[in-house]
Amino acid sequence: MSLSGPAADRKRPQSYFKLVFQINGKIISKLMVKRGISEAEAKEVAFADEKIQKKLEGQEPKKIIFVKDRLLYIVV
Repeated sequence: MSLSGPAADRKRPQSYFKLVFQINGKIISKLMVKRGISEAEAKEVAFADEKIQKKLEGQEPKKIIFVKDRLLYIVV
């Protein structure tokens, strides 16, 4: 028996998800990225995002916390 429709979608692992980007506790952006993205790739995506660049305004992050397949948290 083959599944199709919504039941099949629930069984199939999603290859993309919304990675949450926070700066000092505030959600700045949510971007669709590939599941299993590395911390280095997540940082690259974050620093390329216009919203994040605007919030950082040339400030250097003091700390970056990465939770795999969940979020990237930046402390300035």
